[in-house]
Amino acid sequence: MAMESRLDIGEEARRKVTHALYDGGHMMYHNRPCLAKLKDDAAAFFESAIPRP
Repeated sequence: MAMESRLDIGEEARRKVTHALYDGGHMMYHNRPCLAKLKDDAAAFFESAIPRP
């Protein structure tokens, strides 16, 4: 996608970049299904970023 190609980062870091589109746009919190998707996406992001012992 265009966003990924604009990132000035190495290829290894670029492979770790993800993005999501929400039907609610920048106000996805007004759309309950979008809000639920955001919550799930944020939880998955934090889970993947936290190292496990």
